[in-house]
Amino acid sequence: MKRLAVPWIAVMVVTGLALLTCSQGAAAVDFPAKGKPITIIVPFAAGGGTDVAARLLASLMEKDLGVPVQIVNRPGAGSQVGVSALATSKPDGYTIGITPFPHTMTTYLDPERKAVFSRSSFEPVGAFFTNPVISSVGAGSPYKTLKEVIDAAKANPGKIKAGATGILGPSHLGLLQLQQVAGLQLAAVQFDGGAPQMTALLGGHIDLATNITPEVMGPSKAGQIRLLGVMDKTESPFLAGVKTFESQGYPVVSTSPVGISAPAGTPKEIVAILAASMKKAVSTTDWKGKMDELGFTTMVPDPSGYAAFWQETEARVKPLMELAKREAAK
Repeated sequence: MKRLAVPWIAVMVVTGLALLTCSQGAAAVDFPAKGKPITIIVPFAAGGGTDVAARLLASLMEKDLGVPVQIVNRPGAGSQVGVSALATSKPDGYTIGITPFPHTMTTYLDPERKAVFSRSSFEPVGAFFTNPVISSVGAGSPYKTLKEVIDAAKANPGKIKAGATGILGPSHLGLLQLQQVAGLQLAAVQFDGGAPQMTALLGGHIDLATNITPEVMGPSKAGQIRLLGVMDKTESPFLAGVKTFESQGYPVVSTSPVGISAPAGTPKEIVAILAASMKKAVSTTDWKGKMDELGFTTMVPDPSGYAAFWQETEARVKPLMELAKREAAK
């Protein structure tokens, strides 16, 4: 069979196109540019647990990436101000930010909030720590177990006072789930934060509290409260022997994971670089020591895992929105 000759000009063209494609691909992952800072938007005020963790993460990523990584606090409207700023930022990887759960989805799922963002506004990078909701009663409470509280609530609809930290926040969503799965009615009492809620519990003003792990560690060790359950799929490494709600027969999961997202349209290659840097950061001894001190449970950053968790959380939150509104209207 006669071999067909390929014109040399065709070879030159094909080779040139291949080189061009390679150079374009290399340029796409030339991130971050030397000396160009990366900004992480924190949608809460400075000084809180999330801000402290974000600043540590930024310092560790800065060492890894070789460029400045700075924190900008944009608090307001239950994180809506900061998340809105993130959603409308340039999708080049140089502005990323915290998209707190469930605050981000409860904002865009509520038409009254008039959010400028939705799930499609973000490119998930990865979650780096979480806080499960923990239920507790005062040390002098007549209720020794979660079941005893639930039985009392069933026998006295709307009489058991249960604390929460903000409508549609993690603790409130946990209580709404509990009411659904256990078939009971609680009297939700909202507080501005975990500290005033704990003060109310210790003062006997509420029967049941729902706080995150760091808020219960001290009172528990001091013998001031009795821990009844963890609203997560696994037990907390900081609260030995405290069972999950699910293991006690009540499939309730309400956590407060904190993760980083980029604006939609950020190149996948850049997202992968950011996620890899976050993963390195949370594997350091500096990170582990601080998280143990704060009582935060580390999560390994992963874009696809964070996206799946986002979808799962939204599916769990969505049917509770109407229930929360009916409760608030009473």
